[in-house]
Amino acid sequence: MKGDFSRNSFDPYRAYRQVLHQQGRMITDADLNEQAATQRHLLRMIARDVIGSHGGPAGQAGFEIMFAENGDILIGPGRYYVDGVMVENERIVPFAQQPNPLLNIDAMLPLQSETATLLYLDIVEHVVSSVEQPDLIDPALGGAGTSLRLQTIWHVRAIDMSVAMAGLGDDDAAEILARMERSLPLLAIRPKPTAADPGLPSAPGYTGTENKLVRIEIHQGGPPGDATYKWSRENGRILSSWRGFNGDLLLLPEVEFMSETCVLELTDAACEIGGVAGEMVEVAFAGPGLCHIVAGDVASIRRFWEVGPDRPFARRWETIANGAAVGVDLVTSGNTASARWMDLGDGIQIAFSSTDYVAGDYWQLPVRQDAGLLWPGDRNDAGEWQPRFCPSAGIHHFRAPLAYIGTIDGRTTVRDLRRIFEPQGL
Repeated sequence: MKGDFSRNSFDPYRAYRQVLHQQGRMITDADLNEQAATQRHLLRMIARDVIGSHGGPAGQAGFEIMFAENGDILIGPGRYYVDGVMVENERIVPFAQQPNPLLNIDAMLPLQSETATLLYLDIVEHVVSSVEQPDLIDPALGGAGTSLRLQTIWHVRAIDMSVAMAGLGDDDAAEILARMERSLPLLAIRPKPTAADPGLPSAPGYTGTENKLVRIEIHQGGPPGDATYKWSRENGRILSSWRGFNGDLLLLPEVEFMSETCVLELTDAACEIGGVAGEMVEVAFAGPGLCHIVAGDVASIRRFWEVGPDRPFARRWETIANGAAVGVDLVTSGNTASARWMDLGDGIQIAFSSTDYVAGDYWQLPVRQDAGLLWPGDRNDAGEWQPRFCPSAGIHHFRAPLAYIGTIDGRTTVRDLRRIFEPQGL
């Protein structure tokens, strides 16, 4: 999650069930967020244990796939649970007019094809800021930002099954969705060794001057050599709304946060939700609310704007690869001893280990002046601290089959794949 957080202290494997505040003690954002995350985790596990992998309540089960009189595909209203996560659809929605549309969603389904199409529910969680949703700010506070919101986003998506409707069973849909699950990429982080001390210190070090939450995020997905990354000392929290162009200058009303050349990602809510990389540019301050583009694909940026982005904004990242506006190549490795370490900044080095990466995969590193890098590690046989390779923290998708659409005896038919459960009365 991007935002002004000190750290994310929730760990489901520690089995904490409550944050217990003590009188006269400080309360941090991590304490409050851990309590909320603990409750959310418990509710999700209860729902998954009772309902199963997916299901909807009888009489209120949502996301029924139907046909309109004109042949359009419709998505029915109601609730549905996927892996314990509940989503709601408030009204009948045409497939091609879903809320929070993805950039690459299939609006035209091959209904006349001889092969069937699987429609499935795809759920992700998205952090919403006041830049995307201005009414989160109370006007009485004079424009001061407060809390963010965690939003559950759903999409109904389509897959061509390459098999006729008559040859498909319910298990085929589950198998297709299971193949979409993947092993999360791994990252290790360590302090940069010095010439005077080529070995790692007994406790990870940090050369920065402030307590921060560092974010490392995949920008462009793909295999090693193609994939790129970006990073932020501020967990990607520094934003400005983007109002287009003034000649060759970018209109960024909140640009006053920046007094020097920096790297920005020009994007919008649809890209963020869909895990699509934005346009990376290097910019320089050109006056109140204005930025001059120093490096970047201006033509591509203009095309992105002319398409009509959904709640566009700019997010600040740190300078990467000697001032370039895109990340450097990723490198696979088997363990920390043979890893190829890359300098991040502030005395931090990182190493990736994976065969494939997806845009939006991310890791968070709390760094503290007195405690150094708060990254998990282990002692080897010589007593030396070695960083651990850890999986990315997201983006997580929750998927469930909804229906097959196909042709039987020359007639287009819907086969419902939802599971319905009877709510238990008192």
